Amino acid sequence: MAGMTIPRALLLFLLLSPSLLTASLTVTNDAASPDFQPAQPVIPAKTVNVRDQGAVGDGTANDTSALQKSIDSVVASGGGRVLVPAGNYLTFPLKLGSGLDLHLEKGATLLLADDRKTYPLPDKRYQDAFTATDVHDLRISGEGAIDGQGASWWAEFEANKSMPHRPNLVVLKKCQRVAIEGVTLRNSPMFHLILNDATDATIRGITITAPSNAHNTDGIDPSGSNILITACKIDTGDDDIAIKPGKTKSNKNIRVSNCAFLRGHGLSVGSGTSGGLEHLRVSDCTFEGTDAGIRIKTSRGAGGLLRDAVYENLAMK
Repeated sequence: MAGMTIPRALLLFLLLSPSLLTASLTVTNDAASPDFQPAQPVIPAKTVNVRDQGAVGDGTANDTSALQKSIDSVVASGGGRVLVPAGNYLTFPLKLGSGLDLHLEKGATLLLADDRKTYPLPDKRYQDAFTATDVHDLRISGEGAIDGQGASWWAEFEANKSMPHRPNLVVLKKCQRVAIEGVTLRNSPMFHLILNDATDATIRGITITAPSNAHNTDGIDPSGSNILITACKIDTGDDDIAIKPGKTKSNKNIRVSNCAFLRGHGLSVGSGTSGGLEHLRVSDCTFEGTDAGIRIKTSRGAGGLLRDAVYENLAMK
């Protein structure tokens, strides 16, 4: 294998017990992939304000209908911006669509409802909160937040590990030209952001937070091709980023740069890697308080080939 040979002791040090470390680590079969910029979503100029559709934003009223109506009207008209002004908007799960910019202004928070009596429970698992499948040109932007109100979910899981599967916060499946920029995702009942088989996705300048003892609160779980994660701050109770290349035709060109990792399990490849991954570059990131730094993991029988992976200029404390 071309590239440097990593002594086992150093590898274990990197994976398990970062103390104070600045490292450049390359594991490569080929030259590293060239710089790339994912294609960006194209969003028409139209804007719909959720207040005009009846949203209250007092944190108590159920704003699900007004929010979904706003999204649906913009998508049906060919796309545009759904503007969420300052306020606390209580909502059950919402479906996103093509040509949409869900823009959360400063002071705006979407609060995921945690009422188990009325929360959707299809197929014996709680429905994920904000979802899109086979969608193109989608953006979630602004200085606002999406809050999963996970405390009661975590407590229930602690008391009953066999409870139905908790909802993930944002789940985008087989989507093209996606951008998530500026927003805060916090306190998800389970994973915060899943990009499943994405093509051309940019995750820029977002903050993800959850308590360090909140189980299964992964920050970002990406798979697909042409994915850029940059200038993000992640502080969770599980993997801060877990790249999970599933059984897709192509998992390649994933870049993580200039991110700050605090508590959590650091930056992982796996555990599911059956689709294989080529051209991974992780650069200019800091790790402070993580219980692992970088790690590559899989379950027996679920592994795939990781090819051309470059880790450089990483500071671990």
